[in-house]
Amino acid sequence: MTKHAGAPAGPGGPLVQGLLAGVLTLVIGAVAVLLVLSRDGDATVVDADGQPVAEANRAGPRSIVTGVVMQPEEWLGEPGETRTPSPQKIRGGGRLARAAQRATQREEEEEQTQAPTTFRVSSFNVLGANHTKPGGRHARFTDGVTRMRWAVQILAGQGVSVAGLQELQAPQYNTLRSVAPVWQVYPGPGMGPGPLANSVVWRSDVWTRVEAYTVPIPYFKGRRVPMPYVKLQHNQTGQQIWIANFHNPADAKGPAQKWRNAAVAIEAQLANRLTADGTPLVMTGDFNDRAEFFCPITRSTTLRAANGGSTGSACAPPARMNVDWILGSPDISFSQFAALETELVNRTTDHPVIVATAAIGGSEE
Repeated sequence: MTKHAGAPAGPGGPLVQGLLAGVLTLVIGAVAVLLVLSRDGDATVVDADGQPVAEANRAGPRSIVTGVVMQPEEWLGEPGETRTPSPQKIRGGGRLARAAQRATQREEEEEQTQAPTTFRVSSFNVLGANHTKPGGRHARFTDGVTRMRWAVQILAGQGVSVAGLQELQAPQYNTLRSVAPVWQVYPGPGMGPGPLANSVVWRSDVWTRVEAYTVPIPYFKGRRVPMPYVKLQHNQTGQQIWIANFHNPADAKGPAQKWRNAAVAIEAQLANRLTADGTPLVMTGDFNDRAEFFCPITRSTTLRAANGGSTGSACAPPARMNVDWILGSPDISFSQFAALETELVNRTTDHPVIVATAAIGGSEE
């Protein structure tokens, strides 16, 4: 039989044999490269795409027999460990971080703005102990120690955390500190009975004292008596306030209107000075005047009375006035004002107990 031209001479034909030869050539070349790499540590290492591999990314040559990484002695790290890669630099990361920080700050500021500092404040003439002892002008009342215990109950019942007390005398001070040591007092007895009589008191679980001073105020016959003004910081919110407490002279020892007028002028000047830097001010006191006090103090300062009335040059006093007052700077909102004359109050003192809720910042819920 005649053979056809072009028929394969062996198994698979010349095409298959050519492919096998090519594969064999590639295998031999790869083995040669591995031999070179295993013999020469300085040889260039390439990746799967034939590109040189950076020194820091090389894990050492592999054995052509076992394929295990062979790390030289000078290689960093223990055998089997790898180097920790350097962190990647992300473009714009700083800007993103700053933007996130600004957003967080805005949220915190908004939260602070929305949460006001709210507290109950009182002006409380506690009726001095010597007025109610036998032979005193108010001897119908029980003793000062008992009445001071009632005064503490009244403050607690009203939720008061800061107050201005007038006519506080030593037996009443000692009772306050004994039965309710949470109440702090300034100036207290350290400056004598005159300054003690008109003390600022505050609950130490609500407020912390920052600064404390006195200012001389004309009292009976013009005699100057140091009276207090205290800067307090609210423990929860960090809000700082001034509270000033005064007792202007009555006519008990002769006409005292001129001394009351002089006292109001000093008190107004102090109010303007204390609020000049934006710190809120609460003023409490027994001023022994109604419109005669309200009109001058609101004309010459920005203070507003907790029980209402006008502010500024025109004077329209509140509908109901006592000689005891609570006032505040414009950044303080007052609500729930009351002049208490309950049975317990009337057994404790000859004055109504003035109370109000004060709020600074944000809006009350």
